[in-house]
Amino acid sequence: MSESNTALAMQAAARPARLSLSPFACAIIAAIAIAAFLGTQLPHAGHVLNLVLPDADDAIRLLGVRDLLAGQSWFDTHQYRYLPPDGTLMHWSRLADAPLAAGIWLLTPLLGQNAAEGWVALAWPPLLFLVYLGIVAAALGRIAPRPTIAIAVLIACQMVVFQYLFRFGRIDHHALQIVLVTSAAICFAFAARSHAAALASGLFAALSLAIGLETLPFVAMIGVAHVLAWVYGEDNAAGAMLRFAAAFSAASLLAFGIQTAPALWTVPACDMLSAPFLLLTCGGGIVVAVLALASPALKTAAPRLAAAAAGGAALVGLFVAAYPACLSGPYEMVPQPYRDIWIGDIVEARAGWMRLGNGSVAIFQAFGPLLAAAGAAAVLALKSEGPTRRLMAVSAGCLWIGVALALMQVRGLYIVSAFVPPVAAIGSWRILETLGAARITAFRAAAAGLAALAFVGPVWSAPALAVRHLAPAFGPAERVPSDCLVKRNLSALDALPQGVILAPVDLGAYTLLYTRHSIIVGGFHRAVDGIIAGIDAFKGSEADMRRVAAEHRPDYLVLCADWARSDATPPDAFARALADGASAPWLEPVALDAGALMVWRVEATLRGSL
Repeated sequence: MSESNTALAMQAAARPARLSLSPFACAIIAAIAIAAFLGTQLPHAGHVLNLVLPDADDAIRLLGVRDLLAGQSWFDTHQYRYLPPDGTLMHWSRLADAPLAAGIWLLTPLLGQNAAEGWVALAWPPLLFLVYLGIVAAALGRIAPRPTIAIAVLIACQMVVFQYLFRFGRIDHHALQIVLVTSAAICFAFAARSHAAALASGLFAALSLAIGLETLPFVAMIGVAHVLAWVYGEDNAAGAMLRFAAAFSAASLLAFGIQTAPALWTVPACDMLSAPFLLLTCGGGIVVAVLALASPALKTAAPRLAAAAAGGAALVGLFVAAYPACLSGPYEMVPQPYRDIWIGDIVEARAGWMRLGNGSVAIFQAFGPLLAAAGAAAVLALKSEGPTRRLMAVSAGCLWIGVALALMQVRGLYIVSAFVPPVAAIGSWRILETLGAARITAFRAAAAGLAALAFVGPVWSAPALAVRHLAPAFGPAERVPSDCLVKRNLSALDALPQGVILAPVDLGAYTLLYTRHSIIVGGFHRAVDGIIAGIDAFKGSEADMRRVAAEHRPDYLVLCADWARSDATPPDAFARALADGASAPWLEPVALDAGALMVWRVEATLRGSL
């Protein structure tokens, strides 16, 4: 062999192997993953068609859609059977109700309303999941090798967060927000090359906020990313930043006007898109416009960064001065000590670090890949160029924000999980290319392999089980399994004459869905009186329960015997005594075949005592 041929052979051996998969193979892998994702849910399909929904939020969402279809005003989001007679004004967006209502309206003439509701509840979450996968696939197809699409689908289909948020019946708004935030971030990646992408990034970001403020930290990160691209002088960044801000501000105002009653336009609500947050969205647009106009005078990164920081600080300062109450979040309206007790009973509102410390397998499986993706995105942002670099940079910012939020509250895992599959796909492919190199040390190969496995949720079950066995459990007790939420048992309450029910918080939404009755306790933060009533009645003494009954005048008292006897109920609570057979002269037991549900009729004279 000649020296030249030998040199060429050595160079070829030194280069990473060219890995590839045919389009057919990628499609088969993706199809199998999606089939497996949907297949695990098939056993629940019949329940969802029968309107047995996974979460109380799904039940309330369906009730809002029913009200809309029954003629309740688009601008009226009261649940009138929740704390009657005035009802409870919900902060949820009609924009999220609209596609569900449209589907039910279209199917009702063919199937009847109940069947139409069931089919829409069944189909909507997986449809959104497919849309999400399509958005990620389209982006990866433009910036990465084709096999990354199959990897992203594989990663997404095994993620425990997606298996929860995109499961049959999950018609709450989080899945829709995931689709919108993902779209906004991906459009940012291409905004410097496409005017339409910059405008779409602003539009999707605004819609996600209109649906719910959970996306605010990530939308803020996308906005900051647009500004930083201008600060560091990326090509066309000034125009892209300006187009994003214009679309974001205009779409925020338009969405606010569409979903908010004119009488509430000036009311500062801290739990939905309203005047305080319009100050940020529209004020941000003004700040960006000023920065763009000042571009010729701000020629280098340092003065641009200083100007952007000053504008942002002024805007935040104005927000703090004008709406200080919003700094505490929407839960501030619930007074202490009730707030801590109530939040402690909501699994998704508990601190993520606490669930990690208790060795929760599901939380480890969700948090582990999130942390791995946050680190990978930061590295990839430094080692990539063009749209890939932009996507990895904004993903890194969002992922690290999500890590912090998830440690504070479990629900912080929801929206940020959208960024894991694209990052994991590109990161895994880079690792596979490294492993395919002809010359690689055993240590580097092992480290690369472990890094790729870190994106896989089930891998994190091992450390979770280790923590569970080595560390003592702490924090609030988990709700014990029971048949109290079984539809047949709750529907048995409908045999009683229509009235108002005083029941524990977890029964509230399902009681509204499955019966004609009204409720006092439902667990949603705007119904402060109901939260206080539920805690006093079911964690307090007989005198507390009697006082709550006199104040709210329920027709019936309902409790779940299994829950009342659990560790979550104080030992001296009257609810526990009732579950164990105690009686009270103002409560008349009602015989009902309803599983662990126990029912009493409240004495009429007590209901009229105030």
